[in-house]
Amino acid sequence: MFIEIILANIVVSLISFVGIIFISVREKIFEKVIFWLVSFASGAFIGIAFLRMIPNSIEKNPGAVYTVVLGIFIFFLLEKFFYWRHCHEGKCEFHSFGYLNLVGDSLHNFIDGMVIAASFVTDIKLGLLTTL
Repeated sequence: MFIEIILANIVVSLISFVGIIFISVREKIFEKVIFWLVSFASGAFIGIAFLRMIPNSIEKNPGAVYTVVLGIFIFFLLEKFFYWRHCHEGKCEFHSFGYLNLVGDSLHNFIDGMVIAASFVTDIKLGLLTTL
């Protein structure tokens, strides 16, 4: 089971290298495509969160609404604390996006690994489904 957990996490980690495809794309094409990709991803995440996940969690546990509000508040404070801003110019006053992205991706990958491992420990079919 340990080997399956390691292989599943390696596969999931390698999928993140899909972004390398955009290195070879010309900048003009990239600027046109990135707007649509970010818009689609943002809409998908907001739709899933607000239309499915948050209502389900509040239905099962009405106290979850406090957790949702607390999470929004904490991330608002983090944004204000780190001055996370997106700018389109080459030089900006302060760029902390790279550091925040690195920390966020590290935490996300760590949690992904734990979820995949826990699902494999529960059932190998669940582990494969979670990896997919």
